[in-house]
Amino acid sequence: MDENPLDLIDPSIVNEDELMLTAERLFEEAGQSVQKKASALEELCIQMLDLPTVRIDFYKNIMSRKFKVPKTVFADMLKTLRQQRDADMGLDVDEEEGLSVPLITRVESFINRRYVIRYNVISNQFQSRKNDNESPYELMNENNILRDLKQHHFNYPMTNLIELLKSDFVPRYNPIKEYFEQLEPWDGRTDYIGELSKYINLEDESERDRFKRMFAKMFVRSIACSFEEAFNKHAFILIHEAQSSGKTTFLRWLCPKKLKDYFSEELSLDKDGMISLTENFIINMDELSTMSKYEINSLKSVLSKDKVKVRIPYERRPTILQRRCNFVGSTNRREFLTDETGNVRWICFVIKSINWSYMADIDIDMVWAQAYHLKNNTKFQYQLTAEELEENEKANANFLTRTPEMELIQKCYSPSSQGVLGAQFKTATDILQFIQTKVNMRLTAVNIGKALSILGFAREHLWQGELGYTVKGYWVYEKSDLEQANETAKLTICTNSQDDCETKPPF
Repeated sequence: MDENPLDLIDPSIVNEDELMLTAERLFEEAGQSVQKKASALEELCIQMLDLPTVRIDFYKNIMSRKFKVPKTVFADMLKTLRQQRDADMGLDVDEEEGLSVPLITRVESFINRRYVIRYNVISNQFQSRKNDNESPYELMNENNILRDLKQHHFNYPMTNLIELLKSDFVPRYNPIKEYFEQLEPWDGRTDYIGELSKYINLEDESERDRFKRMFAKMFVRSIACSFEEAFNKHAFILIHEAQSSGKTTFLRWLCPKKLKDYFSEELSLDKDGMISLTENFIINMDELSTMSKYEINSLKSVLSKDKVKVRIPYERRPTILQRRCNFVGSTNRREFLTDETGNVRWICFVIKSINWSYMADIDIDMVWAQAYHLKNNTKFQYQLTAEELEENEKANANFLTRTPEMELIQKCYSPSSQGVLGAQFKTATDILQFIQTKVNMRLTAVNIGKALSILGFAREHLWQGELGYTVKGYWVYEKSDLEQANETAKLTICTNSQDDCETKPPF
């Protein structure tokens, strides 16, 4: 007689098996109660239901011996549970093979019958609702789905469920694209963007044409950036020195109601701040006036980011995500830019007032519909041209924070040219040494050079025969003591430290 393979199994392996340990506990708790034994048997069969056939036979043989339960009872219970579940799912049994359809197929069918799940590619979150055409989408709780599966006799681990959800079983959903694709088409006639721009009264109306151009480009560029078709490195800034002028309310209103979940007024430089660059349509920088020079300069690197590398939920490794957000902002401080090397990323306008009627007169959805049309159906140039970049850089000089170096240079020098009466050729170090004879302040040649450039002093090269090489410097006119005294009357110059120095515009 052939040896029974089960007799060759090491008993210690069986005793350490998790399902066998569960069986030991259940039958011990059942005692002599027939009803409790039946319940224990059903619970064990539920856990065995989706195991491979060979594994099921192994457990049937071991348990029938150990707990004195006929194999046929196990087999009948397994068959009943399987048929009940397949009937609930509307699935047919493969009669030829005697097996149900694959477990993953049954799980997919079960989930589809009870839930509608989508993956929001903007928020990087799974969203779900009941499959009843009435329930709203909510943040998916995978534990609830797993519980539902187990209640319907599916032995499906959480790891498998997460793998299934991360596959193409779950459709991807982009709420920003959906908003624009479902907008009522622009009528092709009404200039909603131009009309909206008229509700902003500028301090200098000679800037009106530039404002209208930059305003329209801001809308179209924002859509292109959020569609990952282009990179928006600019921030659109409104400046008004008075409080409660309505600039913050206006910038908030620019975001459509259907995209309010993708509007933020919080921006940090930590991991959460970097993720927010990929999860928002608009970020409103509403605290520019309270930011330090370091924070303003740090924003430059944020505006320059087109991608972010972070680890998102359900992922084991960092993922490279496209930046989708667009920046707007406001400040009541006219001089807030601090980067002496250039501020081309900031598109700034000083406003006089805002006509609040825009809320009643203008449909913001139609404004965005026009911008969407311009992006898709015309050759509209939404990026700044070389001429516009130069124009913007010149305009931004008005918003640059004046440094002590700038104040002191203006007190002592004015730009000149070679050959002009009284013109002298000075290096940045020469100018630094001269200024330090006037004030006791820690200054550097580098900062002097930056200040000279901002103030319009052209850097040139001059051959120095006595030195035998070319020197870089500036043609300047050194002001007389009387002229310097007049400048001093216009400026308050600190002789202790830069931190204690109160600087005021000289004119």
